[in-house]
Amino acid sequence: MAKFVALYDKPNDVDGFEEHYRTRHLPIVAQWPGVQSTSTTRITGTPRGADAPYYLMFVAEWATDEEMAAALRSEPGMASAKDAKAMAEQFGVAPTMLLGAAL
Repeated sequence: MAKFVALYDKPNDVDGFEEHYRTRHLPIVAQWPGVQSTSTTRITGTPRGADAPYYLMFVAEWATDEEMAAALRSEPGMASAKDAKAMAEQFGVAPTMLLGAAL
């Protein structure tokens, strides 16, 4: 199982960011080829009650690294990267993007 993880800082306009994310970004991501599942989590804190270093976490899963790489290079993959850059500029978020594999 191959995973793509995006971690977003807290945006300068939470409501605007969430609206854009739900209505513009996620519909693009939904077009990624071969994706088996996606999830979005709003981070609410840490187990010790401290503020978390991230505001939002997105995870997408594919069967193989090759399928994930092809999806990220696809037209929807490139469109989502362009939109993520636009969100970073508009809402002051600096997404951390990671690739991983299930153990």
